[in-house]
Amino acid sequence: MGEKIKIHCSHTELRDPTSLVEHPRNYNTHPAEQIRLLAKIIKHQGWRNPITVSKRSGFVVKGHGRLAAAMILKTEKVPVDLQDYKDEASEVADMIADNRIAELAEADQDELNKLLKDETFDGFDIELTGYGSDYFSDEKKEEESQVGEIEFSPEVDESHNYVVLYFKNDMDWLSAQSHFDLKSVYSTRANGKPWSKGIGRVLDGAEYLAKIT
Repeated sequence: MGEKIKIHCSHTELRDPTSLVEHPRNYNTHPAEQIRLLAKIIKHQGWRNPITVSKRSGFVVKGHGRLAAAMILKTEKVPVDLQDYKDEASEVADMIADNRIAELAEADQDELNKLLKDETFDGFDIELTGYGSDYFSDEKKEEESQVGEIEFSPEVDESHNYVVLYFKNDMDWLSAQSHFDLKSVYSTRANGKPWSKGIGRVLDGAEYLAKIT
């Protein structure tokens, strides 16, 4: 059974995400990391924006990334806003404008840094803002000048039983990341050089079973 995601936004109807068709003329690509973050945000915040579908063509016009995130979360239904378009030019123009207008915004980096460091986010998962913990590159470099403790789960040795999962595509891997709530971790050597960086893949089986039973 898929994720039950709360819906906060206005919408025309609810649809099975697998029934939606991406616009064949959509030129925007969505990196795996972007979709992972978007899925995480939707899972926490619920649906704040619907997926826009053209009544004229039946194609998704806005929300291709949200659709990909829904696939990862395996949601049963997603909010869809059905809209009228006069012709193909109007439909494609709206799709392009949705991408382009966002690109034209300019962030005040000083204000953004202050906001992300604000006490509002004390104890809050900063990734839910769309920014990873490695956003503050200067601070991270300073941290890496000291010995960091390895954040991976304990190593697998002869005293542990374990299961190894492998994935043939990014979508399944991202789905597993969301399901198991895997986080990026890193540690450093004494000389300040990176020792390891990646996704913690070893889970405490007993702890996980306790959460789902």
